[in-house]
Amino acid sequence: MTELVNIDCSALNQTLDVFPDAALSCDEAGRILTCNREATHLLCMRSASSDACLGSFLPTVAEWLESSSFLDVVRSGGLDAEHQLVDSTGVERQVWLRSRLLARTEEGKRLVLITLRDVTSRAANEHRLRQMAVTDDLTGLHNRRYLDSVIALDAERSLRYGYLLSCAFIDLDRFKRINDEFGHHVGDKALVHVASLLKSGCRKIDTLVRWGGDEFVVVSLVRELSGVRILLERLVNAVRSRPLALGDMELRIELSCGASVGVPGPSGSASDLLEHADRLLRRGKEMGRGGPVIVEMLQGP
Repeated sequence: MTELVNIDCSALNQTLDVFPDAALSCDEAGRILTCNREATHLLCMRSASSDACLGSFLPTVAEWLESSSFLDVVRSGGLDAEHQLVDSTGVERQVWLRSRLLARTEEGKRLVLITLRDVTSRAANEHRLRQMAVTDDLTGLHNRRYLDSVIALDAERSLRYGYLLSCAFIDLDRFKRINDEFGHHVGDKALVHVASLLKSGCRKIDTLVRWGGDEFVVVSLVRELSGVRILLERLVNAVRSRPLALGDMELRIELSCGASVGVPGPSGSASDLLEHADRLLRRGKEMGRGGPVIVEMLQGP
């Protein structure tokens, strides 16, 4: 990192004011000495001169300052990254930070130049795109891609805390008939209706996704096999007792369920549980509309 010499603070302040980004200077302890108009606005500070510490606005910097020298962090480039910034009013933003070590001639002490660029909009857009990638457009539930990313974590929690892992497939009975008789727009309404009821009936620790078509998957951590049956029967009864209103008529919807339960590793992988649950769902549908909730323990290989 190049160290500049013969820095006059008053000249530096004038230079900072022509920076297009927020810019400020800190002493060796991370205390803010001066800042330009953009930085004053970004941090919501009352004036361009302040004794506040940089860590007051950047939580991650505050954590580092507790265990490391501010100058050591600057020298290592540890500050040069995207950070969460909390201004003096408590508003949170995302900023890209760059730091450079200077020399302060009048006292012979070192001075650090910090520039900040507000990237809140970009970060929000990236978050929105990530959410869109794992969200089902129709129902608003998570999608299969999301399940692929979290089911391994649920399997790990199962092993770590001694829970059983349950993977359940749920689908609408005679969904093709709903589409054929009432049209696909009603079929879509039925899926949204069922998704809402399933979401309301699931626990916060359960993972509910729309697998595709009229199929949904619920991944749960339970202590006993009976816990899975209780959960699924509650979901089935909730949908059965809440018909979809279509003008002057009501459309009653029945569900079929199949759940496979096991301990990942001894009884197979999470994907084995999903495959077994899918087979159990098919078996249940063969028993007719509104058949029993089938729950089985997957035995090891």
